[in-house]
Amino acid sequence: KKDFIGMNEIIEAAKKTTEITTEELAERVSKSIRVPTYTYLKLIKHACKNNLTLSDAVRGILAPEIKKKLDDLSGVKGVSIDRLDSLHEILKDWSTPKRRKKDSKYAKYLTSPKEESYDLDLSYNIEKRPDNAFRKLIEQWIYKEYTKEDISKKMIDRYMSHLEIDLGKPSGSIVFNEKSNDLTLRIDPYGAEYSPIGFRFDDYSLFLREIEEDFRYNAMEEFDDILAKEGNVWRLLESPSHSISGDLTIRNKKIYFDSIELNEKNKDTLDELIYKKYTGGGYIDIDKSYLVQIQEAIKQDDYETAKKFSENMAMQQAYKEISMWIRHILLGICKSQVVTFTMPPVLLSVLYIAGKGDKIPELIDNYLNSR
Repeated sequence: KKDFIGMNEIIEAAKKTTEITTEELAERVSKSIRVPTYTYLKLIKHACKNNLTLSDAVRGILAPEIKKKLDDLSGVKGVSIDRLDSLHEILKDWSTPKRRKKDSKYAKYLTSPKEESYDLDLSYNIEKRPDNAFRKLIEQWIYKEYTKEDISKKMIDRYMSHLEIDLGKPSGSIVFNEKSNDLTLRIDPYGAEYSPIGFRFDDYSLFLREIEEDFRYNAMEEFDDILAKEGNVWRLLESPSHSISGDLTIRNKKIYFDSIELNEKNKDTLDELIYKKYTGGGYIDIDKSYLVQIQEAIKQDDYETAKKFSENMAMQQAYKEISMWIRHILLGICKSQVVTFTMPPVLLSVLYIAGKGDKIPELIDNYLNSR
């Protein structure tokens, strides 16, 4: 009876004056909830299979609980049927998908499977990015990529002294493949929409003259097709992505990345997996693999070989640091994610009166488990 009295107060408060219209009653506010990541992944699959947005999927799950509470009030003394009808209309309008996704008119001609991408929240329990390690990878990429274009290494050296790397905010996404029913996780370490690699010059004309004097006239033309000017920064038109991806699966509320369960116990195994994705090779014990070879080369006065091994050692160390950082992101991701949707406050109040307002994540998970 206490619930009924509380519900009646909501209805009375909403309709007791002519100043509050049905339209005003139906106005919506944004609500964000944090759900376990395994629930979030199941919600993605449910939304995609039913051609819904995530927010529409949440509304469709919550609507029956609200309707049940409203139905409980029918016939209760003191509760106006007209007022209940108004709330039922608001509920119906709110729970009906408004932005059902439509296939392109060319979709039937596409041979590739339909995919949907969802952004991930990486801000939860994320460690500081190892920017120096990424800088080493980017420097290596520049030398490897542009010496292929017959650009002098010494000339690239000149540019490298002006190197400026502007790493953006890390980003992540989950892609659902409708045909295979698979989820793929992708992490972009610096997520910039533009190339993060540029060269800053206080006096570019002076730099140009020095290049022409030390190399040859018009030597800079070799860079014309790979650089774009932005103020006093010349930015490379392309850059390495260093993104990483793998399959996500859910079993008994546990999340697996390429068949490895995401938990602290598996951190070494995850480090090795990520390292291999970056290097294409097995995990290297730096101390045993390189230090001995460096020492042997120095004993033989072979300093070029020692330098080469030292550079390789620095690169492998960079890959190890990055692998551990990515692993930390993965373990953070598997904890929880945020889902945002809109809702009329009056309907949210109904949920709370039903004792379900603070149990929305549980309601969503129970619904998805029953499907």
